[in-house]
Amino acid sequence: QEGPLRDTAFCEYDFSMRPVADALGLSTRDARCFMVTDGDWKLIHCEGGFRPMLFDLTEDPGELRDLGADPAHQTIVDRLMAALDSWALRPAQRTTISNDTLRAIRKQPSTKGVIIGIVTEDDMPAALTVRVRDRKAPPWQEIAGKDAARS
Repeated sequence: QEGPLRDTAFCEYDFSMRPVADALGLSTRDARCFMVTDGDWKLIHCEGGFRPMLFDLTEDPGELRDLGADPAHQTIVDRLMAALDSWALRPAQRTTISNDTLRAIRKQPSTKGVIIGIVTEDDMPAALTVRVRDRKAPPWQEIAGKDAARS
């Protein structure tokens, strides 16, 4: 690679056509979330008036402890939000889909893509979860590695 590497990485997810957008009472414009990480910290920002989530990736690689509401971490939240603002909060994927179409798609069942707002198997119609019902994730220690399990 020539030139400097970026200090941050970003991700944008548009869930305007997912049922959870209705469950949260979000407009198609606000049914978006963004992630920014600097490698040590990960911030997730969702439009619609939600507070940011913050994870210490060094101490909590499994992202189990949300530090976003902790005043002791406000400077980190501010720094990562500034990076996100400079990257620009913009809808990058839906410039050709009308709001009416997005709202109509919310009502259609889907088994593709990222599914948010689902906590238990019963939060979705059984027909949409046949492939994943009764599957258990491996213990986090197996995912994170043996060194993480010791700490």
